Amino acid sequence: MHHNLTAQPPLAAQPLRMLRNLLRNTCNRRIWNTDPDHPRIQLRLSPPVALHNLARPDHRVLQSSNERSTPVPRANHRNAQFICLHKTDVTVSKEERNRLMPAKKTAAKADPKNNAPVEIIKGKLRIRSGKPATLISSRTVYQGPLFRIDKEEIREPQAGLVTRDIVRHGGSVVILAVDDAKKRDPLVVLERQYRRAAGQFLYEVPAGKIDPNEDRLAAAKRELAEETGFRAKKWTKLVRYYASPGFLAEWMQVFLAEGLTPGETSFDEDERLEVMLVPLSELLRLIDKGEILDGKTLIAAMFYARLRAGSKRR
Repeated sequence: MHHNLTAQPPLAAQPLRMLRNLLRNTCNRRIWNTDPDHPRIQLRLSPPVALHNLARPDHRVLQSSNERSTPVPRANHRNAQFICLHKTDVTVSKEERNRLMPAKKTAAKADPKNNAPVEIIKGKLRIRSGKPATLISSRTVYQGPLFRIDKEEIREPQAGLVTRDIVRHGGSVVILAVDDAKKRDPLVVLERQYRRAAGQFLYEVPAGKIDPNEDRLAAAKRELAEETGFRAKKWTKLVRYYASPGFLAEWMQVFLAEGLTPGETSFDEDERLEVMLVPLSELLRLIDKGEILDGKTLIAAMFYARLRAGSKRR
């Protein structure tokens, strides 16, 4: 589309209002933007230049914030047409934009997935576990001697209707066995065991599964005696955690076992363990070096070390 621009007077001699009308009539679409730092109208060419005040007598343009201003020919209608044909941005003040292009009454809704609010916590964080998701359907797709896998269709509070594969396990206990907690550097019971899933030997604290209808503390005492031969006089709950809540429903309880006495072991048929007593300081050193890779051992040892440090400060 061609516009008859020859009948218009020189652009620099017109008020800014006539300039805006000219640009709107010349361009085939509106290209107004908001820039509160520049209250006057701006035109950006290629390479980018800006006419901060077209009505100034010297008709100079500022190419960029770090370049010198350079004299240019008088602005005219051909320049304005060139700007529009090349889809160059035209910037006006926020007030001018709102006057020329009023905001739509119905604003587009923000996508919650791409614009999740970030909350800054000041003070204590209140833990809100929420309610369980609504179960629509569930079927077991695998059943083994240790666990089963269920495919579930659920309605989650945030994701809506989804399908999840969940590993169901009877639960496990973890034992941090310490020979004498009153010592400055107590000895901790560790096991060296080959783990096929990891493809290597791992150094771990004792742990094991809970038998059907078995109490967790009773399971912890049984596992410690079977795997290491040790019995403990004092038992304390330390912490519990979900090992991999993305797909594993099992949560693990860590117990602190103190006052150890040696005894006979009773390994399972598929267990081959090397049992050792390691100073707590050495275990923490290996953790710092990244040589302890077992998750339950990391959690148990570091939580216990934090508790000891806190009790010493008190």
